[in-house]
Amino acid sequence: MWLLLTSLLFLISPALSKTLDNQLIGTPEVICGPDELRVRATTEDVFEGQMFIKRRRRVSECAIVYAYDSNSTTPELVIKLDQISACGIEMKRNNEDKSLELAAVVSIAFHPQLMTSGDRSFAVHCVYMQQQMTVATNVDFISDITPKAVLGGTASPPLLSLSISTPDGSPLSDVKLGNPLMLVWTMEQPTPLYGLRVLGCNAVSASGEGMRVIDNSCSIVDHQLVSHVSYSEDATRAFADLRAFKFPDSDEIIFQCAVRPCIIKFDHLQVEDTNDSEDLCTTSPDCSHLFPSLSPLKRSRRMTDLSLDTLHPSAHILDTKITLTEEYGSRTSMQNSPMASALTMDSSSSSTDGNCISQVFAYSVISACTFIIIVSVVIILILRRNETTIN
Repeated sequence: MWLLLTSLLFLISPALSKTLDNQLIGTPEVICGPDELRVRATTEDVFEGQMFIKRRRRVSECAIVYAYDSNSTTPELVIKLDQISACGIEMKRNNEDKSLELAAVVSIAFHPQLMTSGDRSFAVHCVYMQQQMTVATNVDFISDITPKAVLGGTASPPLLSLSISTPDGSPLSDVKLGNPLMLVWTMEQPTPLYGLRVLGCNAVSASGEGMRVIDNSCSIVDHQLVSHVSYSEDATRAFADLRAFKFPDSDEIIFQCAVRPCIIKFDHLQVEDTNDSEDLCTTSPDCSHLFPSLSPLKRSRRMTDLSLDTLHPSAHILDTKITLTEEYGSRTSMQNSPMASALTMDSSSSSTDGNCISQVFAYSVISACTFIIIVSVVIILILRRNETTIN
């Protein structure tokens, strides 16, 4: 699992006691989501009071006030991740395990305007991990108060998919050799935090024969078959034009691609280490950062090592397939692009050569017939003249 979120929440107020005829039940629940941080509490009676980030009570995005008329016993505070700077939430990047930690102090007051002795404050920690890891119950003290509880939560990793469609997005039907197609990589549930990056792709037949079409240096091996990969502005979709092809002994071709999630850069995101820039999404990736150990001189259309798992530790391997129904597509559909003209060059040249040979042969036959007729006429005239002379 690529993303693991944990939350640590510690009680930092005096012991639980009855205040203003109301009190908390248990410990608040913390949900660390991909685009928001949510703290939810439960009270015995209807909650009339306020929840806010410490020292940000007057900032509307960082606080919420509950009136008695709201009739709620489950008050909650929701902080959008794009407001973490405005709310004073601390963000720390760990270069060792590539984790991102968010920390804040949330206060729960049982009065909509005042602070009382029965109010509670909790330290909330959300840790975003890039790898599957065991979460340890490390104690992080604030002042000298013993932690009340440790809460943990797990979020689903980003879902990525690969599909093939026609250039106008319509479903595939009767795919022929040379037809224009499009490879589409998609993040199924887009969030403001994550995008995607295409690392490499193979084309494999049902019998196991294969070749690399997007190589380990994020370059295209054969521009007549696959175009460069382009990305949407939000980095949640990627596209590449494709000309339908197949291996000699198979009408079915399987595309296998390595894709990894990346982090979308927003205004308040700070990157402490320049090496961490490879984790950020960009519409024009730096290949030297993605694969620093590989040389462009090693590119080859036929590659003995087609493994995609070694491209990146967090790569997702996606695959999809197409089946070609006929040997060749129509000439009309292939004359709409420079790539199509390149693919039809050989057949056009062969047709032109055949026409030239046919014309030369026809001219030769006509010339031979004309020569025979002329010779025959001359012979007949000579014979008649000889007969006239004898008589």
